[in-house]
Amino acid sequence: MTALTTHEAFYADLTTHNRGFVSDEAQGRLAQITVLVAGCGSTGGAAVEPLVRLGVQRFLLAEPGAYELNNLNRQSAALRKPVVAELAQRDLAASQESAW
Repeated sequence: MTALTTHEAFYADLTTHNRGFVSDEAQGRLAQITVLVAGCGSTGGAAVEPLVRLGVQRFLLAEPGAYELNNLNRQSAALRKPVVAELAQRDLAASQESAW
């Protein structure tokens, strides 16, 4: 039996609660795929965190906009900060040891 790397141990701990809902084969695929999120506003942005918690490690976030005052009723963010930068800092922090 080989020892787990720090990243593998972190990933195993992160995805512990998926057992029984996600097969080992599917979990392995989630660890390897890249997910494109085209539009990271209220819908796309809300999809990123659950995907991280599910075990997706690689993302391609596509969003040209920045958060503006009229976004704050449906999104939590820093005003005038690029949407992708905010998502990377906030939602993807749950997986800091992943290879981005």
